[in-house]
Amino acid sequence: MAFFETIYSWFHNFYNDVMWDTVREIISDNDELLFADSLYVVGIVTLVVSLLVAVAFYIWPINSPSFKSWKAWLVMLLLSMLINFGIGVGMGYSRVLSVNDDEEACALVLGDDYDGQALTDETGINNYLGFGLSNLFVGGIFFIICSIPLTFYNGNARFSPFRK
Repeated sequence: MAFFETIYSWFHNFYNDVMWDTVREIISDNDELLFADSLYVVGIVTLVVSLLVAVAFYIWPINSPSFKSWKAWLVMLLLSMLINFGIGVGMGYSRVLSVNDDEEACALVLGDDYDGQALTDETGINNYLGFGLSNLFVGGIFFIICSIPLTFYNGNARFSPFRK
């Protein structure tokens, strides 16, 4: 989906081109690859997690006037970002491992540089952490966007952001 590809391309500098090509598109006809269109899956999961954390803050189960301030909102934003960081690292790593087993897919990702080496040789821990960091920022953006309409829905949220 072009929407998620555009958003994740903003943070493409956190990881290398091999990782980007691996998570960005369907690179093989092999339907057994885990998360065949993984950037779309990661984006949807990130959006759902951000929405669920925002709903937990504004509606249920944390719907309390004593926890409706800027500080509480920042705590929930950081919680959402940390969860999405873990999702980015985990899903990026699982995607590389699933592509690594498919020799044709490795050749497509590495192009002219492919000489039989494993895809995991080209993507180190820094690239998984970089993809997780990009997912952290995307999750933060999604949480902020999800918070805006939920703020006006909740009467207890009069001291939270976006409502003064």
